[in-house]
Amino acid sequence: TLDLHALELETTLARAERAMAEITSGDSVKVSQAVYPLMQALDIPYLGVDLAVGGMEQRKVHMLARDVLPSIDREPPTSLHTPLIADLATGRGKMSSSEGVTISMEDSREEIESKVNNAYCPPTADPEPTDDGESRENPVLQVFEYHVFPRFESIV
Repeated sequence: TLDLHALELETTLARAERAMAEITSGDSVKVSQAVYPLMQALDIPYLGVDLAVGGMEQRKVHMLARDVLPSIDREPPTSLHTPLIADLATGRGKMSSSEGVTISMEDSREEIESKVNNAYCPPTADPEPTDDGESRENPVLQVFEYHVFPRFESIV
């Protein structure tokens, strides 16, 4: 679109590289990887969202949006960033969007209960890495640390 082209003209390669740090893999950066953060920034006004909500890995893209969207007469977005929770099934990486292992705001109490009860939950806050050396977290403890303990004085 013309808006994307306008942002491409406005944004330095160094600025785009800062925003794309989370999506690059390997040494050879593709042009599409530099453009993708600009497309993510444009998603905010195009979707008409009042608040850009994302995980901590989205901060750089949201800051890019705040910097460049005014150049095309769009409001800089307000953003809310949440801590990343490890994948419920494996304790590795970030929570997957796969069916059955993602806690959604639309889930019922029963669905959340089922997902937490079936989640990877070793008997320690610092589980052993996987056989291939990949680090793991305890996603159940993360849910409690970030979402339960800050809201409730006691848990039954």
